[in-house]
Amino acid sequence: MSGTRSVERAADGLAVGVERTAAAILGVLVLGVAWETVSWIVFAAPPPWAEEVQGVLLIWFGFLAAAAGVRRGSHLGVDWLDARLPAAGRRWTRRCAGGLVALFGGLVAFYGASLVSTVSNRLPATGWSAAVGYVPAVVGGGLIVLFALAAAVIEGGPGGTPEGNPPQPGAADG
Repeated sequence: MSGTRSVERAADGLAVGVERTAAAILGVLVLGVAWETVSWIVFAAPPPWAEEVQGVLLIWFGFLAAAAGVRRGSHLGVDWLDARLPAAGRRWTRRCAGGLVALFGGLVAFYGASLVSTVSNRLPATGWSAAVGYVPAVVGGGLIVLFALAAAVIEGGPGGTPEGNPPQPGAADG
């Protein structure tokens, strides 16, 4: 197995895990909103922790979904431009976009870590450290960097295969 193929399989496996985790978080988020709604309507007393937990879950979902989108090569602006360029132009736009995406992910992770290390207050209902709202930025930013770099190794751009088609996590055959 070539090094490129190993990177592709590892990125695909990680992307599947990220997508499944995001799906599970979304399921828990939906259940939490349903429970809060039923508690409000039936008992006139929603759980005090519900909004905080749902907020944290929503942040996690957003950053994980963004990272999965990078792995799948879901860049609306780049896709629009790519369709209008010859193959050499598509490779160039993917490389530029990949570099910018990796830079963005790195900045998100860096500044997220900075916030995690400086926040000392607690969320009022759960008692959790307020840093819990910034940890997803560190994880999501790091995943964005990993997926952008994996795309650069695999085909020279964010998401996609050498043929220019977006990868489908889990579709790699060994």
